[in-house]
Amino acid sequence: MMFKSIIKVSIVTSLIFLFSDVSAQKCGTDHTIYEQMLQDPISRKNIEQFYEQAQFSNAGDKAPTIVVPVVVHVIHNNGVGNISLAQIQDGIDKVNRDFNKTNADTSLIRSVFANLSGRADIQFRLAKIDPNGQCTEGVTRVNSYLTYNKRNEVKALAQWDENKYFNVWLVNSIRSSGGAGTTLGYAQFPFSTNGSSLNTFGIVVRNDEWGGIGTAQGGNGRTVTHEMGHCFNLLHTFQSGCGSSCSNSGDRICDTPPAANETFGCNLSNNTCSNDASGPSAFSTNVPDQMENYMSYDNCQYMFTQNQVNVMRSTLASSAYPWLQNLVSASNLVATGTNDNYVSQNCKPIAHIESPNSVILACVGDTITFSDNYTYNGPVQSYNWTLPGAIPSSSFAANPSVVYTTPGKYNYTFAVSGQGGTSSQFISQKIIITDGGNTPYDGVLYEEDFQNALSVFNEFIVENPTGTTKWERTTTAGFNSSASFKLNNNARNGTVFTQGFDEVESFITPSIDMSNSSSPKLEFKIAYRKRSTTSSDNIEIQTSIDCGKTWTNRWSFTTNDIVGSNGISQADFTPTSASQWVTASVFTFQGNLNGQPNVMFKIRFNSRDGNNAYIDDLKIFGTPIVGVNENSLDELNIEIFPNPTKDDFMLRFDNLKASPINVYLTDITGRKMIDVVIAKQLPLGKHEQQVDTDNLKAGIYFMILEQQGERVVRKLIIQ
Repeated sequence: MMFKSIIKVSIVTSLIFLFSDVSAQKCGTDHTIYEQMLQDPISRKNIEQFYEQAQFSNAGDKAPTIVVPVVVHVIHNNGVGNISLAQIQDGIDKVNRDFNKTNADTSLIRSVFANLSGRADIQFRLAKIDPNGQCTEGVTRVNSYLTYNKRNEVKALAQWDENKYFNVWLVNSIRSSGGAGTTLGYAQFPFSTNGSSLNTFGIVVRNDEWGGIGTAQGGNGRTVTHEMGHCFNLLHTFQSGCGSSCSNSGDRICDTPPAANETFGCNLSNNTCSNDASGPSAFSTNVPDQMENYMSYDNCQYMFTQNQVNVMRSTLASSAYPWLQNLVSASNLVATGTNDNYVSQNCKPIAHIESPNSVILACVGDTITFSDNYTYNGPVQSYNWTLPGAIPSSSFAANPSVVYTTPGKYNYTFAVSGQGGTSSQFISQKIIITDGGNTPYDGVLYEEDFQNALSVFNEFIVENPTGTTKWERTTTAGFNSSASFKLNNNARNGTVFTQGFDEVESFITPSIDMSNSSSPKLEFKIAYRKRSTTSSDNIEIQTSIDCGKTWTNRWSFTTNDIVGSNGISQADFTPTSASQWVTASVFTFQGNLNGQPNVMFKIRFNSRDGNNAYIDDLKIFGTPIVGVNENSLDELNIEIFPNPTKDDFMLRFDNLKASPINVYLTDITGRKMIDVVIAKQLPLGKHEQQVDTDNLKAGIYFMILEQQGERVVRKLIIQ
């Protein structure tokens, strides 16, 4: 693994299974060895014997070039890090130059080492045939939040058979395995790989370290060269410290002088070990540290040694690593389209939507433009969009613009065609359209206790950008009830990965009419527990007044605001008493929501190494605007029974005013379904009326009573 050279802090790592004590900056590649090999002394002995034999073998003689088929998995987040095919090829070209000694900076190798530099005759080629026998560019693209600050979690997102392809995963950032510094990449040694870990073999590298163009503009690609070396059994030049012989010092290779510890920059006067000539060494006297070596941490890397070349070629030919033998076999080169005589084909483009796990929110009548930003694998000749419910409902444009005139949830299909064929991607419930002029809830008082599963499913919008965990109704806990909204947020629950650091999951309330209320407030109960003293989960409240197209930050709650007295525990948290819930309240929204007729509230939970979170008893309420008597709403004594109902129901209310009253039933979109009372002046006193539901489908409805500018809404569920 390589680290930014500006970081010069070291820690002490004791790799007791293979390496002597050495002052070194711990890296993920070393950590992998430590975890997998610590309790395996037989493997340790075999590796020691392998190094003794492989470096002096004739594997480095000018044998035929070894070709390695490569697949590059680009893990991006809504386009961030979705690098071009040109940059991917540039990264391949750079590592090929380094491995084959055609890099221009070989002229900078000092004379003491110049005659030791070796040419590996190993060439990396992007695969042209995928595991299904289809034409490929040797690239896959996955939209996932796991591109940030993760490690092996990204490998499950996209992975091709390791016996046939060398897997590379490109990400935006990598979580450190310990120690200081920015992790640029990490690899897996063949000798630390077994049957259970073979599916993780390969390298993970930041995309800004791959190649020298695009996001890696001006880079030299040496992080990739370094990590490729690890994958073929090369150790760090400083791995074993100074030792007593070249065969147990440094990287255990005898034409690479040992170094006592990692160094950064390019201090050519460094000479940290004095035993360079010990054992079957290539040196007869003490020499400087070989900063030029690709397996150092220094900035002046220009070479592999000939013995390092021998080790890598021996590794690829060794029966100890049958997957590598097959990887570079002549038959596999034909199977992957990487053989010399392969004739390039026209590949089928692969449709790839920018954010398949999020939603598009808009109002009725808004214009929505769809974009094909990330299709890959081949040039596109034509497009075909199928957009049920939209006007128009189909399009052959690359970026069509459409309008939805009816509220609801909509799917769409996106297909692309090229010379190699056609592919499509089906998006489920991607588009949610709201009637901004007909909101079902009154902002004087809105309440949700999550007791009714159908209500929660139909009314709440859950944003799930990661495609993994999300907010879901649970019946395992509630505040003085049996249900609530839960986020599975225990990020390190055993070996199971759930939420990642800085991963955001949100849910959105239905539209609320604030036109009759002022000074709106929000309140909810939350049960949450820290996982460690460093847990820093937080909640942000946002609002939208345009059906969710744009959002404004209104309030935030810190970890201390939501944890209460629940303390710290790594065990999966489930609240078991009312005392474990705290009240979170927003009493002053930043910005003016007064009088807005269509307000949606978003609760964004930012996961930062905490435990599970539960929300219940969500309330949004405001002060009635002058002319509206809030108390009179309660004095109507409205009753709907039975509720829920499977048949007709009774409506009962008190009329306290000698003025006309309207009573009607709407569906969840605000569309009027039944007029119960139309502008009629009823006698004062109690009124009761049976309402026929024969023409209504099962679902959520709203009974609305209006009188003298006052309006009250009650929810009805028909089963």
